[in-house]
Amino acid sequence: MFLPLLYELAVGDAGLEEVAPSFKTLLASTGIRFVQGEIENVDIKGKTVMLMAAAEVDEGGMEGGKERSVSTDAAIEDVEQQQEAVIAPCTLSYDKLVLALGSEPILPPPSSSSSSSSSSSSSSDQLHQVMPFYRLEDAQALRERLSLLNLDTSFSSPPPSSSTSSSPSLFRVVIVGGGYSGVELAANLAARLGRDRGKVTLIDRGYQILGGSPAQVRANAGKKLEEEGVEVMLGVDVLKVSKERVVVKDRARASAAGARAANGMEGGDGEGKEEGEDEATIILAADLVVWTAGAKVSRVIQSIEGLDKDARGKIITDQGLRAGGSNGDIYVLGDSAAVRGYRGGGPAGSEGEGEKVLPSTAQVAFQESEVVAWNVWSSVTPSAPGPLVFQYTPLGEMLTLGPLDGAISSLQGMINLEGPTASLARRLVYVMRMPTGPQRLKAAKGWVKGRTEKLKGAVRGVAAGKAER
Repeated sequence: MFLPLLYELAVGDAGLEEVAPSFKTLLASTGIRFVQGEIENVDIKGKTVMLMAAAEVDEGGMEGGKERSVSTDAAIEDVEQQQEAVIAPCTLSYDKLVLALGSEPILPPPSSSSSSSSSSSSSSDQLHQVMPFYRLEDAQALRERLSLLNLDTSFSSPPPSSSTSSSPSLFRVVIVGGGYSGVELAANLAARLGRDRGKVTLIDRGYQILGGSPAQVRANAGKKLEEEGVEVMLGVDVLKVSKERVVVKDRARASAAGARAANGMEGGDGEGKEEGEDEATIILAADLVVWTAGAKVSRVIQSIEGLDKDARGKIITDQGLRAGGSNGDIYVLGDSAAVRGYRGGGPAGSEGEGEKVLPSTAQVAFQESEVVAWNVWSSVTPSAPGPLVFQYTPLGEMLTLGPLDGAISSLQGMINLEGPTASLARRLVYVMRMPTGPQRLKAAKGWVKGRTEKLKGAVRGVAAGKAER
């Protein structure tokens, strides 16, 4: 799955073939055996991986290399059916092992309740209410929910002349997490909903959105969020999520309240608050909560014993991306790897400025994958040159801020783009990042088709606006 485009799958700006091509398609004619399964355990002493795998997997894993053309819904349903078929135990032996497992979401704290029955109901409400945004299934669930709103993704309707944010009929979306996923979702959902139909609130516990990003990218993102009417709340902690509301605590308010209490001054009233809530507590009404904040190391990585790990549970690697404690037989990349000796590339004073471990981004994983591939090959090929030393090169950052809008900062801020030009450049870069030639061609065709439809919709919107005036 190509995570940078996951949100675009959810809102209909990208197709499944571009965002999540099947392994069978990608590996066709390569001779690589594909096994789909859930890992149960990795035994580094016995050099085996134990998993529950699909009971019927052909030797090549390619279904004869045949490729099917299916809709996004059908493809995701097919994935779910395959997941349900993971029933047979399987043990795979290895000489070299590459761990490229992603992170798992840290979901919101459950709502408290005074009784077991109400607790069960509250938990059910929360599961229905909160939508995590990390996997293919999450993108599909969000897309289905948004489809009920009949969003005009063609933008054929003229924009509203005035804001009606106080209307009780607005569809209220709360997005938790001010990273790339949260910011991109907020900007694009707000553009599609419009101020006459929806209110989008973006909240984060940090004090700036896109904490480790270049200043220009943060500025462009902040400007776009403001233009689209997104309410941004920073420095707040989520206390609980229950039916139709998100309860957060503003740390600045809490500090001010503490100072007043220390000086013997009375605080504000508790109107609308429940037991345990105070004037620093803010209650946000919500019809939909999308959770993009917080991730933890995969449970598989957590369960592996004998490897060197940091405080967050990531596997510490050497300069060749070999896992500490593995005798050079295990390589790690992506979210599971703690690559030391790197100083963050964020702006001075930002959260990412002093980072000592590479961030968990697609850009980092791409660069790590090339070094791991070479080093694995080198380790099993006697005549091959020695292993490579991994050196990360920050190439810049890109994000989309609307159907035809984006922001790019590259070459340490020497190149900064925004608007349609940045949006175009971003998608072209992602097309080139696809792993195979046929996949690049599919992604390019899908993107051109979608881009043409957007431009036609934008022209219709302008024409409709002129006709109405």
